[in-house]
Amino acid sequence: MIGLIEKAEKFHRLDKDELVCLLSCNNDVAAELFAAADRICRKYIGDGIYLRALLEFSDYCRNNCLYCGIRAGNSTCLRYRQSVDDIVQAAVFAKRKGLETIVLQSGEDTFFDSDKMCDIIKRIKALDMAVTLSLGEKSTEEYAAYKKAGADRYLLRIETTDEAVYKAMHPNMSLKNRKRCLYDLKILNYEVGTGTLVGLPNQTAESLAEDILFYVEAGADMVGIGPLIPHPQTPLASAKAGDIMTVMKMVALTRLLLPKANIPAVTAVETLHKGSRDKVLAAGANVVMPNVNAENLKEKYEIYPNKYGIGKSAAEVIKNIENGAKVIGKRVLKSKGNSKAFTPAVVIGLTGGIACGKSYVSSLLAKKGFAVVDCDKIVRELQTYDEDVMKKIKAVFPLAFRNVDGKDVLDRAKLSELTLAKEDGLAEMEKIMIPLVLQRVRELIVFFKKQGKKYIVIDAPLLFEAGLNALCTLVICVYADDEVSLKRYLAREGTSKERLSVLKTRQLPLSEKMKMSDVCIKSENESETAAAVDKFVSECVNMGDVGEK
Repeated sequence: MIGLIEKAEKFHRLDKDELVCLLSCNNDVAAELFAAADRICRKYIGDGIYLRALLEFSDYCRNNCLYCGIRAGNSTCLRYRQSVDDIVQAAVFAKRKGLETIVLQSGEDTFFDSDKMCDIIKRIKALDMAVTLSLGEKSTEEYAAYKKAGADRYLLRIETTDEAVYKAMHPNMSLKNRKRCLYDLKILNYEVGTGTLVGLPNQTAESLAEDILFYVEAGADMVGIGPLIPHPQTPLASAKAGDIMTVMKMVALTRLLLPKANIPAVTAVETLHKGSRDKVLAAGANVVMPNVNAENLKEKYEIYPNKYGIGKSAAEVIKNIENGAKVIGKRVLKSKGNSKAFTPAVVIGLTGGIACGKSYVSSLLAKKGFAVVDCDKIVRELQTYDEDVMKKIKAVFPLAFRNVDGKDVLDRAKLSELTLAKEDGLAEMEKIMIPLVLQRVRELIVFFKKQGKKYIVIDAPLLFEAGLNALCTLVICVYADDEVSLKRYLAREGTSKERLSVLKTRQLPLSEKMKMSDVCIKSENESETAAAVDKFVSECVNMGDVGEK
């Protein structure tokens, strides 16, 4: 096992079986694991422990997660909401204490709509503080609005990547949507935090290993890992508490695989076992979040019982953290402490009318080094290689398949013909394809961001119609005169004016797309189009490193 630790320390890579092996290791090997994680933390992060001011401003929640004390179904929970002014004043208090980051956390409280949250964010940003949000699952548009208002980071723990465990713990919620939220946040240039709740019923070492691999896949900038602490007013009241040693192993392995990420020693570890916070900080963690709530509110925000810090002032808690840091040879820092793993990018939407020259503009941007996510290509790949997609299409358009060597193969030309011939055929195909395309688009953008690509293009005919524009920093619309685009279209094999007319019914008018876009490029002459793209690229590069603070 020591060889696996050496591999992780040197290369920052382990596969699932190797992770499971180390998660199951004995205490002697665990001590070596923790020491290696501490070395990597000091190498990439330094000896600093960043403090974040935690403000739990509302314990109303619309969800019913089985482990959570503020779940909607807990009628004994003492509900409260702080006012917008009180939230801002708490930030002022934290700033006076020297803390430069505030974490605004609540249950999923619909009272705090986008307008209210954006007002809060703007007022706190005026204090020159980093703003971290932990508000749960929101729409892409809401996340985009928070970011525009000035939010810097977002915490949304995955809790578990095990589909069955997630479903059992989260009634009327979905792991798929949780991941959608995390990908949206990453694409919108938040520093994104996720993490695991250790000790959930039926959780296994294998599922914990999958959690760590997901952090890597998603390019997490922050990872919070804590133990389950059963709450007496929840369905898990009689469950066993999460194991601190497993939490420490998860922290250490995450540090080895994500050396630049920020990793908190969460309050729950100190709540469960006094002194555990310092042990977690010595095993790869580098963040602590002291609570700056008023004393009467600390008691009410009871995700789990007997939370550490109740009855202690923020100053007292900070002093305890400072004393513990000295013992393990570290020091407390109150600065913003941006994640060294954070990689910003400009995401550019590229759309236009049918046969207006969008593909040509896309090719020019690709030659300039822009990463291109081609939605038409994604559709072709899904319809060629994805068996589930094939089954769904076959159920609606069985005649689109032909037998080749005993195997049904999709005839894309026939599918196109049948789709246009059937009433609502295009709508049925969009219902099958668009959710899968959107998922793949998100995955590819995150992949390109992890590769360090600063400019990523979403090439999508239905950019606005599918809502992909919400993920974009800016949008380009490519256009051409009607006569030019018609001539181009009819030059393609298997086309007609009637077919073009049907296709146009599924898209916004070109004039509307142009109004909704930031840049419009006319594409009728290759040299003029190339010059327009050159001009755009020059201006885009001059925007600088989007997202850096």
